[in-house]
Order: sequence, then C-alpha cells, then structure tokens
Amino acid sequence: MDHDKTYVPSDYDLLAIELQDWTDTAPLSHLSKPTLSPTRRVQPPWHPRLTVYRFLVILSTFALGVAKYVATRKDLENETIALEWVLGVGIFIVLYILGLFEDTKSPKMRFLHQIDCLDLFWRYFLQRGRERTRSYMTVERKPTWTPPDPLKPDYFFDYPKLTGYRLLVTVVVAGVGMAKATFSYMGWDGLSSGIECGFGTIASVGCIGGLVNATLLPQRSLLKIRALTNNAPGNKRHQSRNNLDFSGLVLALSLAAGIGYSAGRQAMTAADVEQRLAPTFGSPTDFERAIEELHAALPKDSVSTDPDELQFHGVSANDYHPSALHSVVVYPTCTEDVVKVVHISRKYKMPVVPFSGGTSLEGHFRGHTVGGICIDLNKMDRILEIHEKDSDLVCQPAARWMDINETLRRKGIPLFFPIDPGPGATVGGMLSTGCSGTNAVKYGTAKGEWFLNVTVVLPSGEVIKTRRRARKSAAGFDLTKLFIGAEGTLGIITEVTIRLAPVQPTNVAVVHFPDVKSATEASIDILNQGAGIQCVELLDQVSMKAINNYGMSIRKWPEKDSLFLKMQGSTHESLQETAKIVEHVTKRHGGTGFSLARNEKEAHDLWADRKNIYYAGLSLVEGSRGLTTDVCVPISNLPELVAETKKDLESLGIVSSVVGHVGDGNFHAMLLFTNDEELAVAKAASHRIVKRAIALDGTCTGEHGVGIGKKMYLTEELGGGTVELMKTIKRAIDPQNLFNPGKLYPDDPPLKNANDKSD
Repeated sequence: MDHDKTYVPSDYDLLAIELQDWTDTAPLSHLSKPTLSPTRRVQPPWHPRLTVYRFLVILSTFALGVAKYVATRKDLENETIALEWVLGVGIFIVLYILGLFEDTKSPKMRFLHQIDCLDLFWRYFLQRGRERTRSYMTVERKPTWTPPDPLKPDYFFDYPKLTGYRLLVTVVVAGVGMAKATFSYMGWDGLSSGIECGFGTIASVGCIGGLVNATLLPQRSLLKIRALTNNAPGNKRHQSRNNLDFSGLVLALSLAAGIGYSAGRQAMTAADVEQRLAPTFGSPTDFERAIEELHAALPKDSVSTDPDELQFHGVSANDYHPSALHSVVVYPTCTEDVVKVVHISRKYKMPVVPFSGGTSLEGHFRGHTVGGICIDLNKMDRILEIHEKDSDLVCQPAARWMDINETLRRKGIPLFFPIDPGPGATVGGMLSTGCSGTNAVKYGTAKGEWFLNVTVVLPSGEVIKTRRRARKSAAGFDLTKLFIGAEGTLGIITEVTIRLAPVQPTNVAVVHFPDVKSATEASIDILNQGAGIQCVELLDQVSMKAINNYGMSIRKWPEKDSLFLKMQGSTHESLQETAKIVEHVTKRHGGTGFSLARNEKEAHDLWADRKNIYYAGLSLVEGSRGLTTDVCVPISNLPELVAETKKDLESLGIVSSVVGHVGDGNFHAMLLFTNDEELAVAKAASHRIVKRAIALDGTCTGEHGVGIGKKMYLTEELGGGTVELMKTIKRAIDPQNLFNPGKLYPDDPPLKNANDKSD
C-alpha cells in the first residue's frame, strides 16, 4: 500500500489501541494518539456482556424448550404444537423485532442492547481476506466519510436500522422453516431432520463463535494496524498473521454434519428405524397415577383392580399362550368413556387391551408383561337401531350375534346376521379377528360386506366413523376393512353397522363316508353342482364318537367320518330337490346312511350335534384340556391336507379330532392333553399343521385370528413386504404402540417398562 498516505484508524482500531499497552505500539508512533477523557471511558461494542435483550432470548428459549419437552413427554400433542407456534411465531418475532431497534438513537436503550455476537461472527467470516474488517456499527464508507467521535454519546448508535445482515437472517430462518415444514409434510424425515440438525448446529456455533470473535476482536484490530505499519521505513518486523479464524472450517463441518445426518437417516433400514424408535411404556408409578385418574374420570363401579377380575381378563382358559395380568379393568358404557380411557393411557404410556366375549383362542386379550388397561366393553352391548327396510342394524361392540338374531326373531323381522362363530362371540370381536363360521360357504366371512361401517376411537383419542350407511360407496379407501382383522391394534370399536340377510327355509342332512378323503372330495363335488348349500361340515370318526359319548344327541351315530350339510332354498320344494342332488353325489363318493331331517325340530337337533362338538370332544378323555388350531387352504388342496394331518395325528399317542368347514377349505384340529408333556406334543403337531397348510398355498388361520399364537407365521405366509406395510400402518396410527401391543405383528422389537434396566 502507499505509505505516504496517512492511515486513518477505524473506530474499532482506535478502541483496540486504547485497550492495549501503548509501550507495545512503538511502530505506531507516527499515528495520532486519541485524546480520551480522564473521567469517561468508551465501552467497546464487542464486549460480550449479557444484556437484558439477550437474557430474554435465552430465558424464553430455555423455558419454552423445557415446556415443549414436558408436553411431548406427556403426549399433550395440541399443547406441544401450540408451544412450537408460540416460540417460532410469537416470541421469536417479538424479540427479533426488538433486536431491529438495537440501533436506537436513545441512550436510554443502551441497557437493553449491546452487540449481536452472531452478526460479528458471520460478518467477520464473510469479510475475511479484505483489506479491512467491517464493523457492526459502520456504514459503507465513502471518500468523504469522517469517522465519528468515539467520545460522543451517539457514537455507538450511528448505523443503519435494517442491515442486509438482518434481512439475510430473516430470509434464511423463514426459508429453513418452510423447507423443514415441507419435508415433514411430504414424509421425508431424513431431510427434515438433516435441516434441523445442520441449521441448529450452524446457529449454535455462530452464537458461540460470535462471542469468541468479539472477545478476540481487539487483538485482531491491533494486529491489523501493526500489519499496516510493518512496511514503514526502518521497520523490519515481519507482518503478523491472524491465526484465530476458524470460521470457514466451522461452517464446512456444520454443513457436513447436517448433510451426513440427513443421508444417514434416509439410509436407515426400516428395521433400524423401528428398533431406534421403539416406544417405551410408563413406569409403575405412572400406572398408579393413571389408575387414580381413571377412578376420577369414570363412575365408581367402572374401574376395578380386583385380583379375580384381573385374572379373568388376563388369562384365558381357551388357549395356552404366554400370559400376563392387566393393571386395571375398566367398564365403559359409551364412546365418550372410551375416549377418556385412551387419553389417560396416552398420558401415562399405558397399554390398552380390548375385551368383550372372551372366546379368543389365540391370546388376543391377554395382558402385557408391564401391565396395562383392559377395556371390558360388555356394558356396551345394546342394539341401537334396526333398519328393516335397509336390511341393516346398528349395535355396540359387545352385542352377541346370537342375541341379535334372537331379538330379530322375537320382533318378527325376517332377517338375521349370518356370520356364526362360537356361541359367545360378540360383534366387536368377530370384526376384529375377521372371523367366520359354518355359514361361510353361503355368506362368506367377516371380511366380506357384512360390516358397513364402524365407529372407532383411535390411539390419539380421536373418534372416527369409517363411512356412511349406504350399501355401497366408491368414496375413498374402504377404511372399515382396515379395522377388520386388526385385532384391536389400530383402534377401539364402539359402534358397528352390520348387514342382515333374509331368513330362508333350511333343512339338515347327515351322511357317512369310509374315510376323510372321500368326505372332502364329496363336499367339493356337491358345491360344484350349484346346489343350494348353506353349510358343509366335516366331522371325523373321533368327533362322531365324541358326540355319542357326550350324551346330548337324540340318536346314536355311526362312528365314521361324516358330513353335516345345511341346505337352503326359497321353498320347501327347492329344498327337496337340493336333498336329492346331495344324496346322489354322496353315493358316488361312497357315502352311506343319508339322513334328512323330517321337520324343523329334528333339523335343529341334528345341527346342535355339530355345534356342541368342542365340549363333546373334551368328554373323550376325563380331565383333559384341548388345544385347538385352524388352517385353511384352497378347496382343491383340502383332501390332501386333511389326509396328511389325520395320518400325523394318529401317530402322536394322544387323542385328537378333526372338524372342518370343508365347504371353504377350512378345518380345525383339537388335540387333547392331560400334562405338560402331552401339551408339548400337541403344540408341535399344531405347528406342523400350519406349515403344511402354508405349503399348500393356504393360511395359518382361517377364522381364529393371529393374536399371540400365530404371529410367527405371518412373514412366511404374507411375505416381508406385506408385513412391513402392516407395521407401517400400525406405527402411523399408533406410534406409541399402546393398543394391544405384542399381538398380530411378528418380530416386534422388545418394549420395556421405563424402569426396566434389563438388556
């Protein structure tokens, strides 16, 4: 530079000189030493003291951060969102606008504002390498500009009100916020988290770096003045360098951290995400508080912690899967009660398990190992509306299908609900397990069109109704079917609209065969004839022996593999014609002893023998219990499956029987046992039956549902992609995994109680 020109120190340079030891500035002797008042010293603008303004920013941010953490921890979703808006839109804008007026002319504001450290950091970074470091309080200098007098009161406030820096910060913050919101809305969690991480890191490092740079700025200014005088005549000192600028490195590392975090999140596998985000249930103390709130929220007789009640609702006599007791049982009477329970469960992270008929065979209503809330819906068992002209009916979830049909019969309404599983089954449980029964040949299963809509309380506490009551609709997804077969893992059903079918004349026939294979082949042939068949049920010779042994039948049956057939027609003449077709076909397959009911009472008694088969089977071995399983295959594969299964069961050394809804390829096996060794044999046989069915393009469960007992087969049957999609839906609707956890979905990550320290 031209040293003949007189160097005019900047305001920062003057203050830097003031603060340094003058004995160390001999090379600057040609500069005019500023005249400073002995009674008043100038406060340097880079002094990093904590002003009231900055204290407000820090305090507000910290307080709202803590409040948001608490609200998130307690699952107060609305409160969390409100706090985000208050912080992001309210307080931030107020404090930011307040910051714009740091340049006020009034000395009275000096107590409030001092210096923007973040500004210092990025200004220095952006301006490094230039001849001069721009000051926060300087304007763009012109040739005629004269530095202000540092002794005047206006010295520290003589700069523009809205700087480009502040405009840049506003645009960047708004842009980052909009980008993050957009990525979150689109479901791009990796990019959203990456922006949050990167921007947060840069902003935090900027604030800290600003403080550091502000503290070091006097030294920088002094070094700069020395550099300007190093080449003066007679001065042999080497030019000083500023080795304190790490701004570029910090910026690069911050951006790299954000990009790396984003890429890492995007690259995580679904299993990694699931394991990482696996929710944790509340602690025993949380559960105690939840029970106290349940007592306060519901009527006195609607909450129970009685040990007998907990045992009844948590352990089933119908299955032999791992069990645990619930912490409390509640008895809601309406949808609003269920909503209250769900909100409390969310607040304290307490599992929720629905209960109605208690007839499950796969452990659907068993408790979780950490405890939880069992919602017994048996007080919600009313029929709410009957629409005879529309052939539908609205009821609560604990209404039993047999009670519904009896009510319709008493009222003289010639309609009935045709899905007929076990006698104690309720509409809510039938829907949740996707069940069926003996009528499936004619009327299908619960996954057909028999449930028009459902009212559901979601894990969020929101109540939805899946659709209107119209018989058909092309409007959007069929969300009713989303909850059919979901086994209470996606929502608690509180109302159901079911379709009804017209009652038609029926009759019952029984025919016997030399073996199971002949019987199953005959059933396929009968259905292919197009005869009016409502039910085709297979009972093997062991089952026929059990009926005789049970002593409830009106006759003594030949102990042979047999078919029980229920025929349906619009007239008695059509029934007679169907009976002739059935008799003719069965004879071709070796059928003998064709018996046709002569009247309605006899038909009822014959069919009762089929419906009593479970308890009749237990009578074969005194003191025995029965493990029951079911599978289903394409009808053409049924003869092979049944024949192989019978051969396997006969070699076990334990009593077992086969009963099948052979008209749709579904059959049940009941294996009797009296001790743990026999139970182990029965479980192994059940496993082989399932594997055999899946190998024949079948399913691990035709109508009992998955629950605990069959979830390990789901991936093999449906494929990993399908199961992962099911899990994705579950996580989206129930991210805390509070609704019937541990059921239906295979390979769930282990969930721990908050105070569980085990690995």
